[in-house]
Amino acid sequence: MLAASIGKTFVAATVLQMSDEGKLKLDDPISDWLGDKDWFDRLPNASGITIRHLLQHRSGLQDHVHMQAFSDFWLGGREDLAPEDLIA
Repeated sequence: MLAASIGKTFVAATVLQMSDEGKLKLDDPISDWLGDKDWFDRLPNASGITIRHLLQHRSGLQDHVHMQAFSDFWLGGREDLAPEDLIA
């Protein structure tokens, strides 16, 4: 379910709390967390993106909601999509 930007606030608050608890650092590369995923190397600038970049919307990643491939995949009538499928 697309929920606009509501989830961003919760994710950001959780990430900041994890940072305060020492579980991650905002300047850690996202490859530390996602680098083993099949789709990771297809991300533009994958090796240079940090958690801070994602939180500040400065990663250089396109807005996937407006990409034709994502729209075709999402609206293709499939009901068995896992979150990982949508990210890929």
